[in-house]
Amino acid sequence: MLLCCSWFGCSDDPPVDDDFHASEDYNRSIQVEVKHLYDMSTAADSLLTDVTILLFEDRDNFAFGGYPDAFRITDTTGKASFEFLSGSYYWIRATHPLLGELEDSVSTPANTLSFVFLTYF
Repeated sequence: MLLCCSWFGCSDDPPVDDDFHASEDYNRSIQVEVKHLYDMSTAADSLLTDVTILLFEDRDNFAFGGYPDAFRITDTTGKASFEFLSGSYYWIRATHPLLGELEDSVSTPANTLSFVFLTYF
């Protein structure tokens, strides 16, 4: 009869993994909602689709027309989402071909979802 035994070593020290918490910095999200309010009737107010949302982490890129860090186009509910962000502050530019541009900024603390509401009049 053959008897096999294995010895497993246990240690109180956790294994070293330098990248174990690598995703902790990418835990912020932004949700942008774009509306169009009319002067006449509130029944005509609507959420806007096909609005291009540009997201800038660097203020100089935002101010001087540099390249955005990310962009999205609003869906049928007038919303666009940015996920897995690492920065703590972003500048936002929304552009619509007929209604023009809107600008805003938002703080993004760690482990949060930040909401931005943009309104065209």
